[in-house]
Amino acid sequence: PDGRKDRLDSIADTWGPTARVIFVVNNITEFPQAPLISNNLNPQYPQLLLLPSGTKDRSVAALEYTIRTILKTVNPDFAFF
Repeated sequence: PDGRKDRLDSIADTWGPTARVIFVVNNITEFPQAPLISNNLNPQYPQLLLLPSGTKDRSVAALEYTIRTILKTVNPDFAFF
């Protein structure tokens, strides 16, 4: 969507790595400076979660994939979407 890159940049600039943000994107080019999501012991934030090809943004399938992947990979104590 229009303005997405600007919004992601603003979030990253405002909150920085302490927010432990994971951006859900359709294409890595939306925020190329962030690494893909990982369960690394010392992860760098923000991270990217790349939706599978063909998954529509803002769909139930995208939300299910996002929740399932973040729980499996990061297993956070708290999350909001």
